[in-house]
Amino acid sequence: MAATPQHGKHGAVYRVRPSSVAGDLTAEACTESGAVAQITDASKRVLDPNNPPVFTDAGGETVLAINYTNGTAYFTGNVGVVTVTGTSCYFPTAQITKVGYVTDWSFTTNLDMADVSHMGEEWKESIVGQAGGEGSVSSFFLGDQGFTEGMASSSKFFLELFTYDPDQDQTGDHFRVWCIFNGEDISGAVGDVVKDNLTFTIDGIPSFVPAT
Repeated sequence: MAATPQHGKHGAVYRVRPSSVAGDLTAEACTESGAVAQITDASKRVLDPNNPPVFTDAGGETVLAINYTNGTAYFTGNVGVVTVTGTSCYFPTAQITKVGYVTDWSFTTNLDMADVSHMGEEWKESIVGQAGGEGSVSSFFLGDQGFTEGMASSSKFFLELFTYDPDQDQTGDHFRVWCIFNGEDISGAVGDVVKDNLTFTIDGIPSFVPAT
């Protein structure tokens, strides 16, 4: 199993509220590059993992995977013109509510490897399995939405985790992940600010966004 750790000191937690209205995509244009296509309109790239849209390649290539954090689809081969369609499948910025700021975070991605070595070989052989990841965040304040409630209902949260943001204005380099929180530890020493420490499991593919 290979692991790639990441960490930082700044980030934000978002939640899609139950009253939020997801947007529709109707033959939305994509920007194509080789076997990859990304929704061209940046405001429509945060997709709902529970209600994925359909990416269609005019050349007939099939979708292998979708990154729900940045509206990107990966195909079986080089694509031609790609469009994407779906009902209630993406979240406009106004529908994703910030519920807290992160003061410390880390996550690790890993790739399952199955050993298929046999007698007589000098070097091991492996078959690649599925990728995944988990991590943790700490915060002083996480808004008016209870995370215990979110964990009980298996609600998905959207994280922006910054590796470089010198102006602290959320325009720096950062990772984006959909996640499910699966652990919470609220603690604080005497004379210190109470911290809420949460662990999470990444849902789907994370993405990296360079500074704007």
